Amino acid sequence: MIKLIFFDLDGTLLDSELYWRQTALRLLGSKNMLIPPDILERQDEFAFSTMLREVLERPGYAEQLGMTLEECIAWGRENLSELYRTRIPLKPHAKELLAYVKSRGFKTVLVTASKEEDVQAVFDRFGLETYFDCVHSTYNQPENKSKPALFEKLAAQFQVKTEECIHVDDARYALQGARDAGCQAWAVQDFVHKLKVERIKAAAHRYFETLEDVEKALHDVE
Repeated sequence: MIKLIFFDLDGTLLDSELYWRQTALRLLGSKNMLIPPDILERQDEFAFSTMLREVLERPGYAEQLGMTLEECIAWGRENLSELYRTRIPLKPHAKELLAYVKSRGFKTVLVTASKEEDVQAVFDRFGLETYFDCVHSTYNQPENKSKPALFEKLAAQFQVKTEECIHVDDARYALQGARDAGCQAWAVQDFVHKLKVERIKAAAHRYFETLEDVEKALHDVE
């Protein structure tokens, strides 16, 4: 019997992954600079900090930007925080899915790598706070979602077994961590991971193209 559902935020409930991937483009654009074409073609491979590092390693770019990698990353995080407050949309059917989950009486935990302030901004914009019993941010914490112990600890807080939990996420590392903990790992499609789809499917028990499909699958869950 399922008693608790873990949800990821970015790329799962919030359509934010592309905004993360395009951070380097926004930074260089603010300086009237362009990303080297070969890096731009490979942007799906990079986290935003990795892309910034690749750009700064190119001759002349660090000097033209006038910023260190650490300053670029700080700019990126502040820029993203502003987008969380103002622009980044929910994924289709996110709120309907959460409402259905709560109507079924499942406990819910948001497990996210985003800063708590950014999570709160999303909650305030979309009225999501009421749908969650707990929020756990791994931002700047030693234990991320690749660690089974994280899910074990959170399940224990609700006095349930990990076998009584589902984790819904778009990222392979998090799905694998939840699966290794004994949770059901349900993957949600996010197109920025298109190069990793087969690896994501291998880490998950189930793979869904939309959040509406996740809700339909929950109809059969006791």
